[in-house]
Amino acid sequence: MTYKDVLAKMMKFCAYQERCQLEVRNKLYSFDLTPEERDRIISDLIEDNFINEERFAQLYARGKFNLKGWGKVKISYHLQQKKVSEYCVKKAFKQFSKEEYKQKCIEWYEKKDAEIKESNAYVKNQKIANFLISKGFEKELVFDLVF
Repeated sequence: MTYKDVLAKMMKFCAYQERCQLEVRNKLYSFDLTPEERDRIISDLIEDNFINEERFAQLYARGKFNLKGWGKVKISYHLQQKKVSEYCVKKAFKQFSKEEYKQKCIEWYEKKDAEIKESNAYVKNQKIANFLISKGFEKELVFDLVF
């Protein structure tokens, strides 16, 4: 495939769904390109606004928060795995209000509280706290809510 063919394919790849640089770079490895050509394609995609790390981080964070109910710790970890900059991660978290974020944690708390059938209150609270922490909510928030 020629450089232009690969660039057109990658434009389509990025237009279909928001992508981060790492996802695009990994996809480019499936094509027979030199490292310079891969870098040039990525820079062309960034220049044409097909790749925008800030936009990706915001959409990723909003999606994981709304659809999967993840907290900031888990979202941050996954964005770091995708090599998204700390600046973009912080900017993505600014879109959540403190009330909205705390309300999501409370919703999970109430759901898990109704689910767990445990007579010992300490054990029950411990299980709920572990669950909320595994969902990615900060320990301070969880402990304030549970204990």
